[in-house]
Amino acid sequence: MSKLAEREAFFYEHAGYSYRPGFETAEEGRKRCAHALAMAEVTGEAFGWSVRWEVDPDPMWDDDVEREHTDYGQWWAVLEDEDGERLGSLGSIDLGPDGYPDGPGADPYARVVAAELMLEARQEVYFRRYAVGA
Repeated sequence: MSKLAEREAFFYEHAGYSYRPGFETAEEGRKRCAHALAMAEVTGEAFGWSVRWEVDPDPMWDDDVEREHTDYGQWWAVLEDEDGERLGSLGSIDLGPDGYPDGPGADPYARVVAAELMLEARQEVYFRRYAVGA
């Protein structure tokens, strides 16, 4: 299995997906979304992008009861380019009481979040560089 196919299989299993009824089946949409995330991850690595994870200083909970009865924090993911410029971020990421975003035993959802940030940033960077000419 190629490296790209391994990435696609990971996102097929762990990421959400969408599809366009009347244009594609749910299975085709799932494969399309897995491929898009895999390609975004490849692009991010090629550009030298990285995701910095921190405990979110301002987490969002559904209600005060949840806040009072939850003894773990939420995470904040910051996508940075090779120069440390922020390309995107997402906060209030709940990986559960035993979830960590990186290292051995990292939660698979953290990789999905990172790829989604890269997908959004890739589109923005291409737009700025090629459509606007900046």
